[in-house]
Amino acid sequence: MRSTDSKGRPVAVATTLMEPLTPYPGTRPLVSYQQAIDSLGDQCQPSYTLRTGTAYELALIAMALSKGWAVTSTDFEGPRHAYGAGPMAGHAVLDGIRAALRQLGRHTPVGLWGYSGGGQATTWAAKLQPGYAPEIDVKGIAGGGVPSDLAAAGELMDGSAFAGLFIAAAVGVGREYPEILHVLNDEGRAMMDRVGDMCVAEEATALAFRRLDEFTTTPNPLADPVVARVLAENHLGQVTPTAPTYLYHSVFDELIPFSSAQRLRATYCANGGTVRFVPDYLSEHAVLAVSGAPGAVRFLGDRFAGRPAPDNC
Repeated sequence: MRSTDSKGRPVAVATTLMEPLTPYPGTRPLVSYQQAIDSLGDQCQPSYTLRTGTAYELALIAMALSKGWAVTSTDFEGPRHAYGAGPMAGHAVLDGIRAALRQLGRHTPVGLWGYSGGGQATTWAAKLQPGYAPEIDVKGIAGGGVPSDLAAAGELMDGSAFAGLFIAAAVGVGREYPEILHVLNDEGRAMMDRVGDMCVAEEATALAFRRLDEFTTTPNPLADPVVARVLAENHLGQVTPTAPTYLYHSVFDELIPFSSAQRLRATYCANGGTVRFVPDYLSEHAVLAVSGAPGAVRFLGDRFAGRPAPDNC
């Protein structure tokens, strides 16, 4: 299907629609579930991993299917596998929903859900929806472990065991915004070629404990004016979703700073959003992907049922 990249250019993306065979009382809702792709290769995308049974988040998708809801999952990184590029992800998610609604009916109630990199795509779709796809009837948004501030997440992960996730995201954003690649040194250009087709586990292993400035000509690449502009363009929070939003985040998240989740919540609340914010004290980043899922499903189910949305702004 046709979508739009981060710079307004047409691109092709794929989505996978799953619909339970059992009847549903009334209009069957659709959940757009954004997987944490966090990868740079074709073989890492949901349209492939769902068919081969290798999708890491299949059990979470099954939670939505078990409710009788249809689920669509989109290859939201686009044809360049632009891991980390928010506008690309948001546009693709919305166009994936549009494609699903052509099968299900345009009056289908829609929920958005995703965690970590999937949470970024979810909240970017929520941000862009009023202007890009106003015809979609979004009832609720659930985003967990959302990397709303790429610079803050990068500073936390840089040089750590999880550095590969950050450096791979820098590669992905560079595919969408090649103007930032001027900061790379020879080792950086070689690294881009080496990791260019890796999935998330390979990235994490290949670049663990490395620092971004090992691959750049400047000791603080995030402060470069062009890089800073691109990071600002990919920063969430400037536009508040119009649908009720459920944000959940581990207080002890070792990848995505809890403080960035607090800032996102504060921005949404200050701009009139309806937000249920759930800080979790019994998890870290990976654990909350699973332990936080029942709350997200319950929140979406209540929105589909027309119950009043909770708000702890």
